[in-house]
Amino acid sequence: TLDRFFEQWIYRPGHPKLKVDWSWQGKEKQVKLSVKQTQKMEEGAQPFFFSLQVRIATEKGTFDKTVNVDQKEETFFIECEDEPKSVDVNPELTQLIELDFKKSKEMLIYEAEHGESVITRVRALRQLAGKDERDCVEVLAGCGVEAYAVAGNMDRRPEELAQRARQLGVHFSLDTILVPIGEGDY
Repeated sequence: TLDRFFEQWIYRPGHPKLKVDWSWQGKEKQVKLSVKQTQKMEEGAQPFFFSLQVRIATEKGTFDKTVNVDQKEETFFIECEDEPKSVDVNPELTQLIELDFKKSKEMLIYEAEHGESVITRVRALRQLAGKDERDCVEVLAGCGVEAYAVAGNMDRRPEELAQRARQLGVHFSLDTILVPIGEGDY
């Protein structure tokens, strides 16, 4: 209803902060998605209510499913014929949420290289930028300037990333991650 909308998004302070976990239920051919609202709430306040897009990619293709979140903690089961290569939440940024969704290195690499949306790829690159493993650095090196720019990893200077790549034996030229900055660009 409109009353609920205005109460949540206009009069109420804050926004949903979500911690999301997932697992593959192979026997049942389902994705188990756990969603927990972690934002601070005043005593007696209700959790946010909203629709949340979930995008699942398998070897056979990609599909979206919408789940309705209305509890502080909820678990959803989404039918899926094959084990997912990617599970993403709010991939088009249609909801104003903060997302904590840690994924396996393999899934992050897949999403960085094949993500259906720019948002999915950016999120994957940001998590990969914090890892020092050879295959993660190779993905970042393969994406060059774009990877470093979107990863937003300001804790690691480009020179450090290039040095770590060399130490891991990854062909990675510093020129691929440095972006010329003109006087008026900062």
